[in-house]
Amino acid sequence: MRVRGVSGMLPGLAAAIGFAVAACEVVAQDCNLPSGAMSEMTVLFDRVNADRIGRGLDPLRMSAPLTIAAQLYACKLAAQGAAASPHPAQAYIEIRSAGCRPGVYDDAVTFGPVTAADLLTAAERQVDWRRAALSPRMGEVGLGIAVSPEAAPRTIWVMTVASGC
Repeated sequence: MRVRGVSGMLPGLAAAIGFAVAACEVVAQDCNLPSGAMSEMTVLFDRVNADRIGRGLDPLRMSAPLTIAAQLYACKLAAQGAAASPHPAQAYIEIRSAGCRPGVYDDAVTFGPVTAADLLTAAERQVDWRRAALSPRMGEVGLGIAVSPEAAPRTIWVMTVASGC
């Protein structure tokens, strides 16, 4: 599968998401991915990089370890359902568990928006997403998405960014 992004051909994106889905299935058998997860992740990746390029920043590279970390974190939050609450250290724990030892890292978690376009519209108002996506210190990104198993499911989006993974 070939995935196009603003920075050219991105064959690593499909592989990174594939790794993340496999890791998610191993750790959390009840982790649900929304339909169209691959296309939503591609839209998010492309839009974040377009925003970075528009601001004179280098585009982020998709990282398999960061994507595994983001996906595992999204799955764990989804499994908690309505009680889910992001913990400041959890992203770092997942990043290290996935084999990454970053020099610097950041993460952002959002509950609710169903599509990447909705997420990015909401992200315009969310400091943590803007900070993580637009930091000039970051060079790699991982994205995770899961749906909670509740009667009224929520979509959980996680972005991890780092330098030196």
